[in-house]
Amino acid sequence: MFATNFLFQAGFTFFTTFSSVFLITKFHFNQGDIGNYFAYVGIWIAISQALVTRKVSSIWNERQILDVSIIATGLFILFQFIPTVWWGLLFVIPFFAIFMGLSQANITSLISRSVGPDVQGEILGVNASVQALAQSIPPVLSGYIAARIAAGAPLVISGITIIIAGIVFIVFSKGTRERRVIA
Repeated sequence: MFATNFLFQAGFTFFTTFSSVFLITKFHFNQGDIGNYFAYVGIWIAISQALVTRKVSSIWNERQILDVSIIATGLFILFQFIPTVWWGLLFVIPFFAIFMGLSQANITSLISRSVGPDVQGEILGVNASVQALAQSIPPVLSGYIAARIAAGAPLVISGITIIIAGIVFIVFSKGTRERRVIA
């Protein structure tokens, strides 16, 4: 789970670090437009956390949700390249934010529930350190990548990194599921 969360957090940090450069370059956004964009993302993440996560978690468990939501988060980051006009993002962002909200909530929940109550604090502390490390790398690399390749390259790396996180989760949690069924 730590590898999955590391890749997920690194990918999301690539997104947050350089999405504004992408928006300026592709859609000629100004500061206000970027603020509105992130407000729109935030509103949809809040909706996801308040409504969607509660409903979805009553139907599926964390592993089932994460099997879909992590990869979908990465795909919807990449889908932001599809619109040719700014308002096209209005249709992509809700799906991105919903899958992002589902992924964040369920990764943390699964990590917390993966150990007994006597070590939950310790495991969540280790997880916070993993997240901090993952969030420190993209800002260092994004500027170089954007300057050398393209302004949108960090977003491509973001989407791909999150998709890889989903693949790592599916591959490694599959073994855990099989062992629990046998045991």
